Amino acid sequence: MEFLTIGLTVNSDRHCATLRSLKQRIRRIRPERNTFLKCQHFSSDAEIEAAVRKWISSQPATFFMDGMNKWIERFKKCVALNGDYVEK
Repeated sequence: MEFLTIGLTVNSDRHCATLRSLKQRIRRIRPERNTFLKCQHFSSDAEIEAAVRKWISSQPATFFMDGMNKWIERFKKCVALNGDYVEK
């Protein structure tokens, strides 16, 4: 990911472009995560929280264990590379 050139400031155009770029990268890396809240509209934070809780409770136990195992492997790789690791 690029950083701002010295002397530049963050403005709304730059911020929005960065967010769009990140969103596209996430979709390419993890397409299965794009469907959870797609096309849903919420009128309150409580509705969002309820939807997230429902989704979490619907996941198999292996979902969370797999996630932790992947995190451990990424952490080990990061330590082995002295912190110079970014997953691509």
